[in-house]
Amino acid sequence: MNRALIICGILFTVASQLIAQSGAAVGRQTAKNGEKVWLVINKIKFDKKQEFDKILFGEVMPAVAEYRDKDDEKHELNKKSLKTIRILRPTQVNDDSTWTFFFIADPYIEGVTYNIGPPLLQKYGEDGAQAVFNRWSDCFAAGQEVYLNEQSDW
Repeated sequence: MNRALIICGILFTVASQLIAQSGAAVGRQTAKNGEKVWLVINKIKFDKKQEFDKILFGEVMPAVAEYRDKDDEKHELNKKSLKTIRILRPTQVNDDSTWTFFFIADPYIEGVTYNIGPPLLQKYGEDGAQAVFNRWSDCFAAGQEVYLNEQSDW
């Protein structure tokens, strides 16, 4: 009986890991071997973490999700990309007293509007978009670090 429970536990653990790695558990697709992955590192000032989080999830991401490109083909790519984007929140402060948020496009899709400017402009108009962008920019301790890498077979 104990042996059967151990085997079931092992099988459950392996199956859970395979599902998690495939992205199927959350309906996300992830890059396959050789596809591009985009990583953006955002260092946020110590006293701006909550403000950045509020702007990001309360203003920027809703604008991105609602954005309608004039070009139907590009619009479809933008919609598809929403299933590939992940945002990681910091769980602890960095040694330099900043917070690091990670944006990941996994996989990176060529032709997608990853720039927040057009969605902000469309949703909030010129003055509103500029106000959101100014508050957003004020949260950064340094410029964004952007990396475009290739998924390995691991």
